[in-house]
Amino acid sequence: MAGVIPTSEPGPTVGTELAHSRRQGADGEPRPRGRTLRRSGPRRISALACTAAVALLTAACSSSAATSSTTRPPAHPTSHHHVVGVTGKIHSVSSSALVIDVHRTPKTVTLTSNTTYRQGRHTIGISALTPGEKVRVRFSSGSTAKTVTVLPASLSGVVTATAAQGFTLRGAHGTNRQVATSSSTTYRQGSKTVTAGALKDGERVRVQGQPGPSASFAATKVIVVSGGA
Repeated sequence: MAGVIPTSEPGPTVGTELAHSRRQGADGEPRPRGRTLRRSGPRRISALACTAAVALLTAACSSSAATSSTTRPPAHPTSHHHVVGVTGKIHSVSSSALVIDVHRTPKTVTLTSNTTYRQGRHTIGISALTPGEKVRVRFSSGSTAKTVTVLPASLSGVVTATAAQGFTLRGAHGTNRQVATSSSTTYRQGSKTVTAGALKDGERVRVQGQPGPSASFAATKVIVVSGGA
């Protein structure tokens, strides 16, 4: 019986068969290794480039959103400003309303039984309000007046005639104004207190007080500025 002659060549291993199958195409034909590397290399690089581009774009968008949220100024809630008070001259007055001229614009103020009226340190009644007087109105709500304060007004000019209870004052525009005085009117000249007798025709004076009807003016203080015109 003839024996089997062993061969010295080793049989194919699993690794060798796997490598051989990778070098073959679908039809079993051998595929060159160099061509395979040339085809797979650029595709892999292109995929890596796309991935890197997407990552960079995502980072840029995130950074832009963060910057926008940081620099955008915060929204402020809308506040409703309430007008506390106004100042103007009385245009007309009634028992329930006061119309004053504020920067040449009429404004109607509502008067109620709770509205108080003041002149200087004294509390007065609504009947003391006269058209032409300058007043300051404080509101309680909306256009409803809480207080109406009569403010002192002033005139300046030259005395053209004197009388027992007042004098005639010629203003800068040549208009004459009748100034009424009383026992409570004070007179000053410089730093001194004087009497009504210090007023003479031609004296330049400054008068503080309140406007009255028919272009009259009730003086509370008369200040002699110069001695003659």
